[in-house]
Amino acid sequence: MLIGLVALVGTASAWGDLYLICSQNSNWSNTTYTDDFKFTCVSENHYRATIPGSYINNGSWYFRFRDKSSDTWQNISPESTENDWLVSENIVSTNWQNSNKKSFYINQNADAKFVHIYCNWNGSKWEVSCRVVTTQTSYTVAFTNPNGWAAADVHAYSFNDGVRLTDAWPGTVMSDLDGDGVYSIIVTGSSEIAPRVIFNDNNSGDTHQSWTLDVVDDAVYDYSSKISSQTVNMNAYGMATYCSPYPLDFSGIEGLKAYKIGTADKTTGVLGREELGKVPAGTGVYLEGTANGSFSVAPTATATTVTGNLLKGVTENTDIIQTDGNTYTNYILTVNASGNNGTPKFYKVNGINGNTVLANRAYLHILEPNYSIQSMWFGDDELTSINALDSRPSTLDQAQPIYNLAGQKVSKNYKGVVIQNGKKYLIK
Repeated sequence: MLIGLVALVGTASAWGDLYLICSQNSNWSNTTYTDDFKFTCVSENHYRATIPGSYINNGSWYFRFRDKSSDTWQNISPESTENDWLVSENIVSTNWQNSNKKSFYINQNADAKFVHIYCNWNGSKWEVSCRVVTTQTSYTVAFTNPNGWAAADVHAYSFNDGVRLTDAWPGTVMSDLDGDGVYSIIVTGSSEIAPRVIFNDNNSGDTHQSWTLDVVDDAVYDYSSKISSQTVNMNAYGMATYCSPYPLDFSGIEGLKAYKIGTADKTTGVLGREELGKVPAGTGVYLEGTANGSFSVAPTATATTVTGNLLKGVTENTDIIQTDGNTYTNYILTVNASGNNGTPKFYKVNGINGNTVLANRAYLHILEPNYSIQSMWFGDDELTSINALDSRPSTLDQAQPIYNLAGQKVSKNYKGVVIQNGKKYLIK
């Protein structure tokens, strides 16, 4: 419900430190009140105070505005000395004066979760409105743990204005369920305004807590801001490996799919894959998408653990060798082992000099030191390599339409992976 009242109080500066004073006793004096809530400046000359809904769950709620900037507090309350002013379900206009006798009040509402009081200065008077909120909204937010913060000490302290939504400072301990260094928490607050969060490690000093952040649902934050979407680029073949330092959501992105590789047959070289949606930070994935395409992938606070993945992701340039510790055999996605033109596959790492996996890429890391097969690819995705300059007849049917991996019809001059009659081809 929205309720409003208009107040004439002189100038904005006369208010000083404005507080909302609350009581369930209409006959209070200057010293008999249950709590006070300082207004938050939302923007210039616009202020808001938030009160727990419990204040009106079991009875009517009386309130005044009080300026605490001076040694002697001054009540700002209705000019009437005979009656309290009911502001629930009514719009009240009144001149205000300093008074110790009467208050505004809101009727009992057993369903109230929060009460928001808004004060807007229009240059000559305050316009005050009130909204009783009966619903709550849950926000799942994540935080990338900076260097030096102990995992057990990562906390989130959250509030709607003066109403605390988590445990007392330093707040509620966050959890890292995926072990990826990104911590998450669910905060439940008012459906009218987003919660504010301070991430911290229960130590003093600027390096031990984040800025005060206005958060949104299913988002990831660092020390000072929300993490923006990450850009993923496809090569001319419409494929890539990828690894992000942040959890990402690949679900529903037109023209792009992300996979884990779950199996590798050392006899046939056939790989098995499974499509993924939300992926934890540091997870290696294989991507297929529009050739030479660029995609924006949003971070997510609700990624779940990816198990049984043979891809190992890296977030910085990493040198690898063919056999890792006599335990693993490593393969990289490339055109072929010597870099010449051909069909892209996962090729065994160079046995003499090794290879460098670039930052934000991934490689096949197979728990078997004696894989003799030189290249591996997907059993459901055999590519036929077609060279447009070759004098041999093309295996594409020129009379039939072809499509890219996004399902869009393309011309015969298109370069990259295409689909015709349910089979994939590679046009170079």
